[in-house]
Amino acid sequence: MVMQQDSINSSSHMPVIANLTNRLKTEVKKGKKSHTTYKLLREKTDKKEYRNVLNQMIATCNWNDSDVNEKVNKLTSILHKTADKVVPKKLIKLTGFKNKASPKVRQLIQASKQKHREWNNAGRPRNNHILFVEKKSAKRALRSQQRKEAAIEREQFLQRLEKDPYDKAFFQLIKRNQSSVKSNAPEILIDGVKTAKTPSSQRETFADYFKNLATPQENPNFKNELLTSSTNRCNLIKEVSKNITKKKILVTQQEILNAIQKLKMESRQMNMVSQLNISNMQGMK
Repeated sequence: MVMQQDSINSSSHMPVIANLTNRLKTEVKKGKKSHTTYKLLREKTDKKEYRNVLNQMIATCNWNDSDVNEKVNKLTSILHKTADKVVPKKLIKLTGFKNKASPKVRQLIQASKQKHREWNNAGRPRNNHILFVEKKSAKRALRSQQRKEAAIEREQFLQRLEKDPYDKAFFQLIKRNQSSVKSNAPEILIDGVKTAKTPSSQRETFADYFKNLATPQENPNFKNELLTSSTNRCNLIKEVSKNITKKKILVTQQEILNAIQKLKMESRQMNMVSQLNISNMQGMK
């Protein structure tokens, strides 16, 4: 089908549309499922135990009836299994939770969700209703446990840093300070009553201030008498400064030389007097 080249079509070419009888099959890729991720701490591995487990697993395999590729695959699998058994692991990512959570925290999360679900199904009652009180208590217990574990983990990290300081720990400390959720944004006082804490409210405050500053208006606290007296003082100071004659102090070169010579003579006389005093004191002894 050839489209008409009318005013709607602004292209210099003639567009053509083709309808195909066959449809192309499309495949939708499924999203990756989240899984628990660990990090192997190889520097903390017990080497003796690692060698024993590795030798046992190598001895159980049949290496004669396989080619080179199969041997490489078997050896790789053995190394992975040995590391999974012996090498200590550190939890990095949990399934279902964005933050790392202990079993007790996960239990409290499930309890808090259950209480919230019961409260929501009952029509969200307020005040002293038993479901509302239980929901608040469950959330309070969850937050308390999270803060407690965070404080314990922070204290343990600082103790490890004091006992065994190394570069990796210091970089972790820097990252923790950079990713702090605490906000140190300044607070702006508006007319001595309200405060602007967030960046958006501070921008609005400055915008209103400059808008009022640029708009001509009468200020009820403005004192016209003060402006008049200040203007008169400035004019008087300007007139007085114009009428003052600047006097130059003329000093000749000979006067400067005479003053230097006089200072030298006085310095010699003082030295002679001090030497006489010293000699008299020595003679008395």
